[in-house]
Amino acid sequence: MKRLCKNISAISLLTFSLATSAFAESPVVRIDALSGKVFSHCNGEMKSLKVGDHLSDFCELFTEEGSQTSFSDFYDHRFHLSGSGHVKLFNKMAEVKSGYLWLQSPVNQGEYLIQTANAVISSQTGELIVSFDPAVGKTQLLNVKGRAEFSNALDRMMNVSLLEGHFSYIQNEHNDGYPRKPTPIGFASFKSVTSLFRGIEPLDGKAAPTVSEVPQRAVASVQVEKSPVMESEVSPEGKIIILRKDNHSERKEKAKELLKTYQDKISEMAQKTKPKKFVPSYERSSGVPLRIYGMGKAYKKSVEKKASVVKPRSIASENIPQPKLENSSVRAPASVGGMAPQIKTNDAFEAGMTEQYKQQMRHSQEVNNLIDRLKSVDMDYQKNY
Repeated sequence: MKRLCKNISAISLLTFSLATSAFAESPVVRIDALSGKVFSHCNGEMKSLKVGDHLSDFCELFTEEGSQTSFSDFYDHRFHLSGSGHVKLFNKMAEVKSGYLWLQSPVNQGEYLIQTANAVISSQTGELIVSFDPAVGKTQLLNVKGRAEFSNALDRMMNVSLLEGHFSYIQNEHNDGYPRKPTPIGFASFKSVTSLFRGIEPLDGKAAPTVSEVPQRAVASVQVEKSPVMESEVSPEGKIIILRKDNHSERKEKAKELLKTYQDKISEMAQKTKPKKFVPSYERSSGVPLRIYGMGKAYKKSVEKKASVVKPRSIASENIPQPKLENSSVRAPASVGGMAPQIKTNDAFEAGMTEQYKQQMRHSQEVNNLIDRLKSVDMDYQKNY
């Protein structure tokens, strides 16, 4: 009985070993295209790959600097590995150890995982670009199409969802290892990343640079193998780019002309224009009636009393004829005539003070008339302000 148990255990262990070995040697990917030198490491054996080779589970894939390879699995997933890349392959999972890996999933075949030393990416359909820099321990994810989950490898709960056109990264020294908040990527940055993959276009064929737009020089010792996957539409016509030498003297002259133009413009704006004075036109009558008040008998009596007092006549009064008082249309000062304060009282003192107030004018009547005439020329009919 004891011997029978030992035999059964040995048979079970051998069967498990054979099954494990068979499962480990089953192919998981197929090399569809390559450019330059691409190597694989399977079961302790390193070999150079060619188009059509199969790689089994737990195999590692390497590309030289300037090389590139494209491979696919049996779940309609297509992969592109750029130069200086290192990827370890599993069943429905890949581990990026260095370089850039572009995953394209046109059909939803379930969840596919891509992991690095500090991050895990989960995706079902669409396409994304993953990179890992082992020197600084930084994982970057660019989601080209579809939706992807980006999380820390130690804690899957520390994750973010990336939509189309967004990127993020994980670095243990930054943000406590949490994924950075997804940020939209610009076209220049997208073009810079996709230029690492020569001849590869997104699934929708948009915003992908062609080989002619992003020329790259391969290593001189590498013989590039032609492949239908790596072919792209390249125009046979060349393009000549002329770089003109900068003429400092011409540039200096243009700067002087521009400065002079600005100075003239500023000087023109700084000049103050004199305000134009309004001058009315008297070509025709306005028809507005003019009425003068305050030219009553009191004004006539005060003027007659002043005329009886002998005073030296000024030069202005000798040259300018005096108008008649009855028909005078010139407005008298407020201190003369009917506009003078009228104090009705029987007190002799107040009456005398009022009479003296009337006689103590600033100017004589003749001077006031001259002022009125001179100011009428300047269209100013007010003597007092």
